[in-house]
Amino acid sequence: MNTVYSNALTGLARAGMTMYAASSNISRSIVDDAKALEVAGDKLALSSDTIDLSREAVAMMQAENFHAAQIPVIKTADEMTRSLLDILA
Repeated sequence: MNTVYSNALTGLARAGMTMYAASSNISRSIVDDAKALEVAGDKLALSSDTIDLSREAVAMMQAENFHAAQIPVIKTADEMTRSLLDILA
């Protein structure tokens, strides 16, 4: 069960980093030749690519959808843990 929570929380953290990078890139897009932030593993890094607003908008939508998908996973794991504790009590 801990693995389910761990994976879901890792997914939430990655979605948050992706959302942060995309929103930061959109706000920095007014600077000529600004380099894009990207998620590299569990860190943010500067990319060699310039900022593409359409790509950043898609990244924000994907991060939002991924974040929304993790919530039911956590709720289901919580319900399963609660049921298991009820059985053992």
